[in-house]
Amino acid sequence: MSSRATVVQVALGALQLQNPPRYQGLAKTIITHENYTQFTKGFDIGLVELKEKVSFSQWISPVNLPSRFENISPGLQCWATGWGNIRENVGLEYPYTLQEVRLLIVDNQQCKKRYNDIIRPDMLCTEVPGGGKSPCQGDSGGALVFKKGNVWVQAGIVSFALGCARPEFPNVYTRVSSFRDWIQTKVISE
Repeated sequence: MSSRATVVQVALGALQLQNPPRYQGLAKTIITHENYTQFTKGFDIGLVELKEKVSFSQWISPVNLPSRFENISPGLQCWATGWGNIRENVGLEYPYTLQEVRLLIVDNQQCKKRYNDIIRPDMLCTEVPGGGKSPCQGDSGGALVFKKGNVWVQAGIVSFALGCARPEFPNVYTRVSSFRDWIQTKVISE
């Protein structure tokens, strides 16, 4: 499903929300997955087409898509970034600096047990052993990335969790490798 966006603003290359980003522009089109109904049912993915071309720099660079069969196995070290809450019901304070957290991939079967079987193969989970930090409210839609050689690869898209950084409830992400073909089809056809 595609829709014309007229009021969605995109900012790239920002470290602090109080400062102007390196690129600011409008979205031309927003594409959501046709099978999306709610985040716990999967297909929690979308694409944004910008009205203008973006120039890459040291502050703005693309992230690679994983292969369809990318080995994103338990224990893989990943990073998530965002400007969401820093703890449950505690917002990020001025000057609103981008936050980063290192996480480990959790086995989907283990994650499934904690979420009463709602975890699907097109999802993946992370945790920080013992809790402490994790993506939180306001980080949804952000990237979960890992380093492969000297390039960054996007493993997931922040989707949901019960609370923030609760050791008993891992964070859940859309598994990007499961949607590689969908992404390529939409990018080519739109």
